[in-house]
Amino acid sequence: MKERLIPRDRSIIVACDVTEIESLRALVDKTCRIEGIGGYKVGVELIIGYGLPQVVETMKKVTDLPIIYDHQKGGFDIPELGQKFARVCRKSGVDAVILFPFGGVESERSWINACQDEELTVLVGAHMTQRDFLKSEGGFIDNSAPEKILTIAAREGVRDFVVPGNKVEYIKGYRNLLVKILGKEAFTLYAPGFITQEGKISEAGMVAGKRWHAIVGRAIYKAGNIEEAAKTLVSEILNEGKEKLALRLFDIGAIKFGSFKLKLHEEKSEAPLSPFYIDLRTIRSFPQVMDETVEAYKGLLKDLEFDLLADVPTAATPIVSNLASQLNIPMISPRINRKTHGSGAKIEGVFKEGQRVVLVNDLITTADSKLKAIEILEERGLKIQDVVVLVDREQGGKEQLEKRGYRLWSIFEISDLLEIYHKSGRLEERQFQDAINYLIQSDRA
Repeated sequence: MKERLIPRDRSIIVACDVTEIESLRALVDKTCRIEGIGGYKVGVELIIGYGLPQVVETMKKVTDLPIIYDHQKGGFDIPELGQKFARVCRKSGVDAVILFPFGGVESERSWINACQDEELTVLVGAHMTQRDFLKSEGGFIDNSAPEKILTIAAREGVRDFVVPGNKVEYIKGYRNLLVKILGKEAFTLYAPGFITQEGKISEAGMVAGKRWHAIVGRAIYKAGNIEEAAKTLVSEILNEGKEKLALRLFDIGAIKFGSFKLKLHEEKSEAPLSPFYIDLRTIRSFPQVMDETVEAYKGLLKDLEFDLLADVPTAATPIVSNLASQLNIPMISPRINRKTHGSGAKIEGVFKEGQRVVLVNDLITTADSKLKAIEILEERGLKIQDVVVLVDREQGGKEQLEKRGYRLWSIFEISDLLEIYHKSGRLEERQFQDAINYLIQSDRA
């Protein structure tokens, strides 16, 4: 059994609730090569119509992505049936099964263990997406049942859980429960209930944690352009982590709004005051935000080629240190203000002439400090093409670098952040318009 069914932290699982085998083949073929599609879920209509072996065989001719069988609802029947169920699933070639074990403690354990014995990944759910499910929602299931079911599953070795994507408050509660039992990020959540059932991927992502996957069906297979619909949803789930980080930066005071003097006012005193101030040094005091920031940088760096990471001291130093450790990439530091004692080295760290360096900083307004750092690095025979920052203030720094032949990569442009803060209600309309007008004036200057 794989340690993780889906290696990536977030993805879209396509729910293949079509009725014809040819429609299934077309659906998989149009989506399986899209980065961010993590796997497929098959259920009642296809299986009753064609049988599990034929459905799986059809899919595996097209893709190697994992196939999850949702038995509607597996794990509910008598304990003895679990072993038979597991054998059929394994023989058919599915990679994982979804169980909703409402039949009692013995049935739950028996079905989970039987599937694990057949090396199937087990996804356990306990709260469905329909409005009238729990007693408090007007349904039949006692409110305490889901936590009991999830607790038993976790203690039986399950690390994959299904939660209702259209009930954000419950996602948060079940995640907190699993963190207490298993530890932070020691499990993965899967959530159906989006689009047609009114759930929002961005809202679920705010509380689902680092590892979670959205299960989406009709919004993909009923779309006029299946491939484009899938790409749009993938973009949403991959970018929701970015939006979450943006909001955290606001909440910890790393980005403030008001009237502020900047370093540029030392040379241009007549320049208008900035309606926002960005102090990303604040991140070092918030370990969780630091972790999320490093993850965002890793997303930018994954497509770049380099041998070393270099910081622009000192604001970015803690971030680059974390990055270097997690990526197992050596770090060096150019000394913009050269040491007058000790070795007097212009670059701290170990390097060789000809090595490729990515320069990492927290923020760019103008490119002056970056160009100074690049000059020091290049003087020692190092090669620099790429500069990576968390926030681009969009005040000419990118253009300065490009004129000198360097590429800038930013996780956020300030205009992105303004839109996120305005949409979330953290930024009033007047503040939003003042900031936009400031950027327009800066662009004209």
